[in-house]
Amino acid sequence: MTQTSCISHPANNRRLQIHEWQVLACDGDVCAAGVLSHIECLHNEKQGIDKQHKQDNDIAELHNKSRQFDEDIPLRIKLPELRKAIFGLGAEKKLSDVLNKIALKSFISFEDPEERLDRTKYVRFHPENCNAWIRDNYNNDGSLINHPCKISPIRPKGRVDSAKKENRFGEKGESILPKGRIGKSR
Repeated sequence: MTQTSCISHPANNRRLQIHEWQVLACDGDVCAAGVLSHIECLHNEKQGIDKQHKQDNDIAELHNKSRQFDEDIPLRIKLPELRKAIFGLGAEKKLSDVLNKIALKSFISFEDPEERLDRTKYVRFHPENCNAWIRDNYNNDGSLINHPCKISPIRPKGRVDSAKKENRFGEKGESILPKGRIGKSR
């Protein structure tokens, strides 16, 4: 079921959605979970492109032409672009370590192209391994099976309303809060 937002987000605004299972699968590392989520999104986009390339190649073969489009190329990941995609959750050095960590869990694997021109990482995403992890760690009703990594609830940081009641008024009982701001959101 597709759900639309009650917010009119700007067009082409970047988005990163991290699922709880991704954080748990990455041992509580939110940066790694963000990378895994981004790679999943790239893979989903690539599947559509691969499908179109296959259709184009099939049509070319019907006309006795060669298959000219790659139907299964690896994801190309550049660390500066990855860092931007996950909103700076990790430095480039950490992201390289994070990719290795995700690979050790078999969620991705690396490919080394014959001709390497830059520091681009060539990655294969393995959704079947992600689905196996989910099956092994969640019940059919979506409840978590005893997992060693627990996610603690998020508590708001910063000043919610730290002024104590007795400090909200001056000596003569007048409000010390800015005029026109009381009862209005910031």
